[in-house]
Amino acid sequence: MSHARRVPLPTPACRGQGQAGSNHKNGELVCLVCLVFLGLLRTRTTNTLARRGASARRHEHALSADTDQGHVVFYIIRQEKPLMPLIHVNVPYSMLLQRIRFVVEKRLHPEIFFSGDDLDACQEKDTRHLSEILHQNNMEVTIHGPFMDLSPGGADRKVKGVTLDRLRQTLEAASFFRPKLIIFHPGYEKWAFNGYEKLWLKSSLETWKPLVEEAGKRDLTLALENVYEDTPDSLKALLEGVNSPNLRYCFDTGHHHVFSKVPLPFWFEALGSYLAEVHLHDNHREMDDHLPVGEGGFDFDQFFALLSKHKLHPIFTIEPHQEEHLWRGLEAVKKYI
Repeated sequence: MSHARRVPLPTPACRGQGQAGSNHKNGELVCLVCLVFLGLLRTRTTNTLARRGASARRHEHALSADTDQGHVVFYIIRQEKPLMPLIHVNVPYSMLLQRIRFVVEKRLHPEIFFSGDDLDACQEKDTRHLSEILHQNNMEVTIHGPFMDLSPGGADRKVKGVTLDRLRQTLEAASFFRPKLIIFHPGYEKWAFNGYEKLWLKSSLETWKPLVEEAGKRDLTLALENVYEDTPDSLKALLEGVNSPNLRYCFDTGHHHVFSKVPLPFWFEALGSYLAEVHLHDNHREMDDHLPVGEGGFDFDQFFALLSKHKLHPIFTIEPHQEEHLWRGLEAVKKYI
């Protein structure tokens, strides 16, 4: 078992004291409390790691930062081996701001969810700061855009206008994080559209074509997630209609289990070539419970066998709605990943 120790950063600006040490099973935690600007730390940390040479390359280094009355509190975590496979965890932006140290220390690669309120409240300085911490720690990031009340394929022009504003706001916020993928909901529900799929598709193409073009200019890739769809047909038509490498597909296991009337192999045949990410959660086919993998009725054995059969390697993301589900969910997916 390794032990934590407090070490001041070697700079005249340093005058803080490290927080109390703690034990880490997989490595050594060095707490650095220093009143420096983020750019200064970045330079000094790079130089320090370079001086360590070969020994530094034997470890994974993680850097996190908290703020305290305008000061920056930094942590470097040196781990002998990764704590877990690389799995993304859905976390609201507002929560990530408060728990960034926890996320970095536990190596929880975030899928950052921006609600409409988050987009209105977030400030550029906070977004830049959060992005710097994540990238300094080699954390992979994906983004999940807002969806409540939005209708990308809606018939009402004013509703579509508000929707497009929110989607563009998401691209703007996401650009700071350089995410691997940005997830959106396509917004088709046959009962809400009275089965007029062609009306929805025409309206959707008006929304997504220019947005995907804008995403391409920003070097961003979007992915549409199945939600209420009972077949893959509407999503396939939309993906084919946009026909861009910057628009992919995200398969949600829980949504499929509740709403789909088509077996898993049909989804793979129809949309497998577009697959870029998977949301892993479970339910009992009555509600979208977001249970950990294996605690509901979804056939994960078949699902991962189909991924292997089609030679697909998507990003994996869990979406826990309770903290206890986070740990059970991470443990459960180890069986498959």
